[in-house]
Amino acid sequence: MNKSDIKSKEQESNLGNWVLAINLIALLFFMVYQFLKSFNEEPIVKWHYYFNIIGYGWGLLFVSIFLFFTIKNLINKTS
Repeated sequence: MNKSDIKSKEQESNLGNWVLAINLIALLFFMVYQFLKSFNEEPIVKWHYYFNIIGYGWGLLFVSIFLFFTIKNLINKTS
């Protein structure tokens, strides 16, 4: 591989990380909205209410972790 191929692969990786970060940020905002909305809605059945709270809580945790490491990777590549 020559220098232009290496630079091209780095640019592809950087672009992919940016796209992933933007999608994760959008997903994080959507999940926060749905999480807050689930507190104000009347559940169909009682387990549905707890399922939403627990599911969105775990989802927010994992999306936040993925977003943290994606942004950390972007910062390390640009420095």
